Amino acid sequence: PKTNILRGWYTGIYTEIARNKVGDMGKNRFENIIVEFAPKFENLKPLTRYLRSTLFLIRDGDIFTGTFYDHNITYDGMIMAFNTAIDRLVKEEQAIA
Repeated sequence: PKTNILRGWYTGIYTEIARNKVGDMGKNRFENIIVEFAPKFENLKPLTRYLRSTLFLIRDGDIFTGTFYDHNITYDGMIMAFNTAIDRLVKEEQAIA
């Protein structure tokens, strides 16, 4: 693409980069990021949405960027996201075969 939203994740000063990352994880701006996926990665968009909702929970109306005391909360959510994506991709492959 002519523009790359993620460029703001690694250029500028720390506070700008942090603000860009947190802002881009909001629902509407996140969709602007995955719109830039190459067509061959279209089937991974559901996985990215699931991972986003697992890693950036909404607490008190804002994105929670802290760390859980119980790491299994995050790990279990990520494992479930990948397992769900793998199952879906296997079913898609089977339907094509």
